[in-house]
Amino acid sequence: MPVPLMWASPIGMSILLGYIDSNGHPNLTIRVSGAHPSAAVVVEATIDTGFTDFLMLPLVHALPLGLPLYGTVDYTLADGSKITNFVAEGTVTVLPPNGRAQEPEPLHRVQRVTGAVVLGGDSALLGMEFIRGLNKLLMVGKTVVLIDNSLVDEALLAAVKNPEE
Repeated sequence: MPVPLMWASPIGMSILLGYIDSNGHPNLTIRVSGAHPSAAVVVEATIDTGFTDFLMLPLVHALPLGLPLYGTVDYTLADGSKITNFVAEGTVTVLPPNGRAQEPEPLHRVQRVTGAVVLGGDSALLGMEFIRGLNKLLMVGKTVVLIDNSLVDEALLAAVKNPEE
């Protein structure tokens, strides 16, 4: 993982930063918890915009959390193969790239989202349902940035009102 980036929050808005891994994929550091908040795991998760669901978490990380199971789901993978996975409910908290919560946290609001966790895979994947749950705009360049939609809306309105600036 590259040097951790600082979190920032201009105008009181929440901006979350992630990083680009050595393979060029966008990643976030997250904490996953279930029904028992004291049982949690911190993982590096790849943002996969082709994955429409919330989170895929390998069994080795998911089972110790005691996530409440509520069914199965069938998937067709990119190679055309089909798989069935268990689904549970879990909560994801986005952390700074160094994996440690900042104390105190004056510059950002803690971002927690609860959703369906697909149990399986080789590594943690965050999907589009997770991004929508954050209500953030995802930008990927030399780093990964998630910006409050309200900040983007304000900037667009200002640009429309003052097109010459």
